[in-house]
Amino acid sequence: MTTAQEIQCQPGTSENVPTKAIPTVDSDATPMEGVEDAPEDTAPEDSMDVDNINPEIDGLEDEEDQLNVTIKVTPDGGVTKKIISLGEGYEKPQSDDEVSVTYIGRLVPDGEVFDQNTDKERPFTFGLDKGMVIKGWDKGIATMKKGERAILTIKPEYAYGATGAPPKIPANATLEFEVELLDWKSVNSLTPDGRVILRMIKKDESAWSTPKEGWEVVMDYKLTATVAGEEKLVEEKNDVRFTLGEEQPFGRLSTHITAAVKKFKKGERGILTIAPEHAYGHDGDSARDIPPDATLKYEISLIRWHEIEQIGKTSIVKKILTEGNGWERPQLGSTVEIRIAYARTTGPASVTFVENKTETVTLMSGALPEALDIGIAEMKKGEKALIKAPAEYGYGRSLAQQHNIPPNEPLEFEVELVSFEKTKESWDMSRDEKLESMKRLRETGNTLFKDGKPRLAVKHYEKAVDYFSTSDTDSATEKEEVDGICLPCHSNLSLCYLKMGDASKANMHATKALKIDPKNVKALYRRAQAFMDSKDYSKSIQDCEVALEGVADDESIRSQVKLLMKKAKDAAREVEKKEKALFAKMMAGL
Repeated sequence: MTTAQEIQCQPGTSENVPTKAIPTVDSDATPMEGVEDAPEDTAPEDSMDVDNINPEIDGLEDEEDQLNVTIKVTPDGGVTKKIISLGEGYEKPQSDDEVSVTYIGRLVPDGEVFDQNTDKERPFTFGLDKGMVIKGWDKGIATMKKGERAILTIKPEYAYGATGAPPKIPANATLEFEVELLDWKSVNSLTPDGRVILRMIKKDESAWSTPKEGWEVVMDYKLTATVAGEEKLVEEKNDVRFTLGEEQPFGRLSTHITAAVKKFKKGERGILTIAPEHAYGHDGDSARDIPPDATLKYEISLIRWHEIEQIGKTSIVKKILTEGNGWERPQLGSTVEIRIAYARTTGPASVTFVENKTETVTLMSGALPEALDIGIAEMKKGEKALIKAPAEYGYGRSLAQQHNIPPNEPLEFEVELVSFEKTKESWDMSRDEKLESMKRLRETGNTLFKDGKPRLAVKHYEKAVDYFSTSDTDSATEKEEVDGICLPCHSNLSLCYLKMGDASKANMHATKALKIDPKNVKALYRRAQAFMDSKDYSKSIQDCEVALEGVADDESIRSQVKLLMKKAKDAAREVEKKEKALFAKMMAGL
């Protein structure tokens, strides 16, 4: 008996080089790996008469007729199969599936056993078509059903060729394997039990992107149901649209179909096989003409998808209808040319207020609805998109009145970004250009805030204060000039964030303003409001007291500060009262 190390071959070659150990008669290790192609002069003298082999078995009327019939597995007869025990069902393993088998390997013609593993508790397992075994095994086992036992006869060009695998397998040896296919697990299984399987039949290796949760997909499919080997067409549909993870157009099967479609790339086609227990089971579905205990097959072609995303932390949703070009996107201040197919409200009134209009505008200047400003900033040149937003992301106060837009109506826009011009980056600007840009940004921010667009105002103020760092200002005069613009921008940012309900950022910008001018009344008042909103009443009172010192002669401002301070003191007393009551209750329980 040879040792496990004596028969070793490099996958895909006929060279006898140490790689993976090959089993002996007593071993359960891997079957030998073999040649990819053999030289033309390696055909063995004892090769069987191919003319006496049935080329096909599919034409046999009864499964029993398949027993003990030798058929060609490969067109050249280099691998043949003779079934000695029928398998079950009709499915067969596919490329990359992990198959489990037992086997006995013999030399032809003397029948000497050179390798075997007959232990069903510890079967030999390998990946089909992964080069882990000789080529004849990959070819032959792919034709078998679960539980099938067969004799595979493999010529040397599908095994070890002219070199062989000394000492047990001579050169130009034809091999015979008695194999039982116990089971297999699909690498494309979508369920732990391996009973929902996706098999791709048309792949695009050049593509890489697949659809994500929440995206809309468009696909064609054909559904068949199989019972006891009898297959029937259930339905065939084209251009089926649904949103991954949000819609359930396939009822109880939606989870499996969604999981499968997420693995597709555009233009790919695959077959999703769903076992009865994961489909309609013993009951079937009479409404869809699906019989009981039917295995379902969806042949799916993914035509395209529309990427749907929620933009940042906003309530704006953008669906890409046509992909754009490149990677660059317009920025605040970019001149953009857009084509609006339509703009409408989607509430009960459903008013279309813009249709087939081309415009050239400055992005985020207030010339467009806020939803379009924010959405277009996420688009590429040539991209078409559908943008949906709640009413608060509309035109604001002034333009909404001009367009007669009903209040509180959700909005929808179909828009194309035709072209845009990039803005000049700050590092390409001179100091004077930066200062002028800061002033324009501040003024536009003020206009947007007054028009009820604090979110867009924030973008202008924040860009303005980002132009200069401490190192950019070389003298006290220059610093004073920059601070003169940054101070009101930070103060206004605090006000915007208070309107937007973000007390933390309101506090942060008010504090930055106070670093420039510690006695600035507006910044103190706005920080006091931020402390009030975050329930830090003592600090709110402190800021109010400092603010009052700075407005001794302005009674209108003093009254506002006093009112805020009174609210903070009342809230602090209420907290103190509740704390005392809780403490008294705790002491009474001792």
